[in-house]
Amino acid sequence: MTNFGRELTEAAIDSSERPAVRFDTHTLTYVDLDATVGLVAGLLRECGVEPGDRVGLQLPNVSSFPIIYQAVLRLGAVVVPMNPLLKRDEVAYHLSDAGARLMLAWHTFAEHAEAGSGEAGVECVLVAPGSLEEQAGGSVPVAAAVERADD
Repeated sequence: MTNFGRELTEAAIDSSERPAVRFDTHTLTYVDLDATVGLVAGLLRECGVEPGDRVGLQLPNVSSFPIIYQAVLRLGAVVVPMNPLLKRDEVAYHLSDAGARLMLAWHTFAEHAEAGSGEAGVECVLVAPGSLEEQAGGSVPVAAAVERADD
């Protein structure tokens, strides 16, 4: 059994102080990324995400994207990447078609993200700079990736 999310945990051990994510002037080392991913995975677990669930990500190229992506993998869930420019009907279609349980969307696309996720009956969590870390701050971290079947 395997989970691609294990790669980050192993990199945090092998290359702890090497840069993992660079965004503008902000850099996260592998150990920092791993710790943040653990907290965000805890937040997603509190939102009801379980192994095998689909989680929509409607984010532009921001530093939150790899954090959330890895947090979804750590829980053994499936990432459903979505173009942040999708409109309400398109958001609803993608979430319904994927059978998503939850969607995380960048705050500047809130209007269509919230309307489309509401139409699909999927909870939408808005992400803004710094908000993810604040929302996840009280969560119990998920330290290890959930094992999944190879298929």
